[in-house]
Amino acid sequence: MSREKYSGFLVRSRAGHDLGEIYLVLSEDERYAYLCDGKYRKADRPKKKNKKHLALLVNGYEKTDADVIPDDITVMKMIREYKKVLQNTKEEDNV
Repeated sequence: MSREKYSGFLVRSRAGHDLGEIYLVLSEDERYAYLCDGKYRKADRPKKKNKKHLALLVNGYEKTDADVIPDDITVMKMIREYKKVLQNTKEEDNV
């Protein structure tokens, strides 16, 4: 079982019907991570997914002392920005 810390990170689904989708990890327990994408999976109703089916990408946000969860608009912006950076990187590799 993985002991990595997932909370606050963007992750990519490695298995299931959502294969390849990018999510923000809101919280976690020993086995599962609770994910949202701001569009289909809102922060108030996160998706429960086994950690072994996730790939860590980048730090999405810094947790504060109050553990404030970002709103859905902020989550969508984080994911959009990550995809934009990823696309720019791919374009530079092709040049």
